[in-house]
Amino acid sequence: MRILFVQPGFNETANEYPPVGICHLASQARHKGHTVDIYDVATIDGSWSQAKTAVGQFDPDVLCLSLYTIGLLDQYQFLKWVKQQFPECVVVAGGPHATSLPVYTMQECAAIDYLVFGEGEQTLVELLEALDDKTPVDAVQGLCFRNSQKINRNEPRQMIADLDDLCLPAYDLIFDKGFRYRRRSFTLTHKVGVIMSSRGCPFNCAFCFKATFGNKLRRRSPQKVVAEMMWQIECFGVTEFQFLDDLFAVNSKWLHEFHQELDRQKVKIPWKCLSRVNSVTQTDLIQMYQHGCYGLEFGVESGSDEILATAGKGITTSQVRKAFKMAKKIGFLTFGFFIFGLENDTIDTIKKTRQFAVAISPDLCGFAVLLPFPGTQVYERLPRNLRFKWSIFNSYYDKNRLPISLCDVAPRDLMRYARQADAEVSGSFSYLIQNVLFRRGGRSELRKEAFNKWFKAVKTLTSRRMGGQPIFDDGNRLANFFLISRNLVVLAIIRLCLVGPNNLVGKFRRQTTQSQPPDA
Repeated sequence: MRILFVQPGFNETANEYPPVGICHLASQARHKGHTVDIYDVATIDGSWSQAKTAVGQFDPDVLCLSLYTIGLLDQYQFLKWVKQQFPECVVVAGGPHATSLPVYTMQECAAIDYLVFGEGEQTLVELLEALDDKTPVDAVQGLCFRNSQKINRNEPRQMIADLDDLCLPAYDLIFDKGFRYRRRSFTLTHKVGVIMSSRGCPFNCAFCFKATFGNKLRRRSPQKVVAEMMWQIECFGVTEFQFLDDLFAVNSKWLHEFHQELDRQKVKIPWKCLSRVNSVTQTDLIQMYQHGCYGLEFGVESGSDEILATAGKGITTSQVRKAFKMAKKIGFLTFGFFIFGLENDTIDTIKKTRQFAVAISPDLCGFAVLLPFPGTQVYERLPRNLRFKWSIFNSYYDKNRLPISLCDVAPRDLMRYARQADAEVSGSFSYLIQNVLFRRGGRSELRKEAFNKWFKAVKTLTSRRMGGQPIFDDGNRLANFFLISRNLVVLAIIRLCLVGPNNLVGKFRRQTTQSQPPDA
């Protein structure tokens, strides 16, 4: 059969990486002899109209779409269009939103013929086999289907016990077509490969969705992971890697074996990964750095220990400080992700989080307003009248929409603080000192990018203040004035001494060279 996989996007907002999930699904289907293709709406050049063109050109027997809560109504409209234009095409939905609300999703969208919930590779293969053989699907675990006017939900499927059994993801369907993705800040090269070494997470964050891959951490063998890295390097010209695991750096034994395999295969390539602030030792980090890891991403979420405890994060601010200090000392590029609007958040705790971010000073910060996605603990705290109003979840990308607030801070204030926080942190004197002037180790190009980020943030803060817009410390005009004035003075000095073409340092070096006698 001919199977087309479509990855949705939102308002032409480009993703940073190829869709690993559907690439795995596509490879499993292709391994079983089906003809497969992928169209990714969430690329720089992607759009729903081009996705429709791709459907017409490929003429699939089965169309598979991953459903996400953000942009869900657009995804429904696309499936409705497919069913109207190609009534014989079988529509299969999956993804995180479908897994969260399988029966309700099929009730909402009549265009869906089958819905795969949970980990989808084996379920999809068995469904395609049944469709090919025209046999019943009642025994296919992890599947919802229509039986006359009734929606049947089969038994859930057990998680894949051995991830090494999975085929390599069908990245050729992405890279060979020239799909382009948005370059992320602080990457060393322009050919970033993505890879997952594990699935599942045993921690219990209230805002995190884990229904697809479960609560148990399952890992591929280091040998399989390094083999995939070598395959991507050889076949697609990948020059660095981003590990997309929820928990990559979490097990010292596995990391040691991974490093040994990198040495054995002589793989030397830069890579980044996500870690928890309390999951790795200094020895782990040093070995990771020595084996190509240059960037660590930490989910910090809040600068308040009380808010962290309420959110079930399982970390403390002292652990965060220690982890960032240790990572910076070794020479890592650091990322910090924060959430505004967690339960019991107030304006004071949000400002405390901003101040904490300034203190630990990640190279790159991500500030987001809490989105209570279906399938998470916080979703259950949503008022019932908001639980199925999917357009309100679009505030993550749609800046014209107010976010949802589950705390005492008004939605408009949450949105404003999230938008302003990055410039407040990146434009701080602490950022300049820690990440530019006195940066320890690491690569020289990262220092330059950190300076550019600080410079841009200072310009943003200045333009906001001069334009009469309040910045983070509302009402404290004196503090705002000194913040901007201090940064502008330091900026002028740096440009005079280090940056300008006729800088003082350059003149001093030239004068010193001219005063020295020529070599004999």
